[in-house]
Amino acid sequence: NEGQEVPRIVMLPTEVENDNLLRDLLCKRRGGAVQLLMPQRGRKGHLLQLAERNAIEKARQVEGKWEAEEQNVKNALEELKTTLLLPTLPKRIEGYDISHLSGTETVGSMVVFRDGKAASDHYRSFTIRTLQEGVIDDYAALREVITRRLRHLQKKEGPRTWKKKGCFLLMRQKTGKTYIVIDPTREQYYAER
Repeated sequence: NEGQEVPRIVMLPTEVENDNLLRDLLCKRRGGAVQLLMPQRGRKGHLLQLAERNAIEKARQVEGKWEAEEQNVKNALEELKTTLLLPTLPKRIEGYDISHLSGTETVGSMVVFRDGKAASDHYRSFTIRTLQEGVIDDYAALREVITRRLRHLQKKEGPRTWKKKGCFLLMRQKTGKTYIVIDPTREQYYAER
C-alpha cells in the first residue's frame, strides 16, 4: 500500500510554498492526517539535522560506489582491448550460452553488453532447430546460434571481409565495429580443447 510510506509527521528544513497542497497530497497518499513541521531547535531540530547529514553521507557513498563501478568497467574494457589486441575499446560484447532440460527444450541465449554495461533490451533467445529431441550437443547448438546470428548480421550489413588474427580467430572491422569469430578450419580443434 502506497499510504504506508507516508509518516504521520513530516519534518522539513524550511517553509514550503503552497504547503497546503503538499499536506493535501500527503494526506491523500497516507489515507489520514499528516502534519508538516519546520523545527529550528530542540529534539526535532536535532533529528532533522541528523537526517540531513545522513542523506548527504548516503549520497556521497552512492556517488563513490558509482564512480568505482565506472572505473572497474573502464579497466575491464581496457584489459579486454589489450588482451584481444583491439584498436579501440569494445563498444558491444555479445555472449552466448546453451540451456536444456535433460536434452529437451534446448535453447540458446545471447546477452549483450554496451560500453561494458548489460543491455537487456538487446538480449535474444534462439530455439534450436537442428538437434533431434533428446540429443545433447552444446557445441552443435552453439554453432547453430552463432551461425544464425552472423547470417542476420550479414543480411543487415552486407558481405564481410575477414582477416586472420592469431591462430584461432578471424577479425573484421566495419563502421567502428570489430567482429571476432573462430576460424572455421580450426573449429574442431578448438571444440576438442
